[in-house]
Amino acid sequence: MTTETADPLHWPLVTEYLDYAADGRLMVPECRDCEEAHFPPRVVCPYCLSSSVELRESDGHGTLYSFSVVHLEYHPTWGNETPYVNALVSLDDGPTVFANVVDCDPASLSVGDSLTVTFEAIEGQLLPMFRPD
Repeated sequence: MTTETADPLHWPLVTEYLDYAADGRLMVPECRDCEEAHFPPRVVCPYCLSSSVELRESDGHGTLYSFSVVHLEYHPTWGNETPYVNALVSLDDGPTVFANVVDCDPASLSVGDSLTVTFEAIEGQLLPMFRPD
């Protein structure tokens, strides 16, 4: 196994997911066999173990399921951004995804808040994040 194939960011479905994100589109993996959506992107369905997984577009609306406000610098990428919010967001049309919540005071967030996807560049890659409605 090469380093590249061991790195999930280079797996075909993940690469495709990131390509769509670069175009400002939130995609979720969905199994063609059992029709379950899942996250994060992976080539095998976690529900039925089928390899018939494809990406479909989400409308990007969801509900804040859980979150944590991070105050410490755990990684240099986020060092200048503390505090930041790591969250689980239950999509209205799909699975629960993890992402950051941006454009808000972390103290104003509550479980159950309505959120909408937005995209921000992190080290040159647009990534889906969420902001309160």
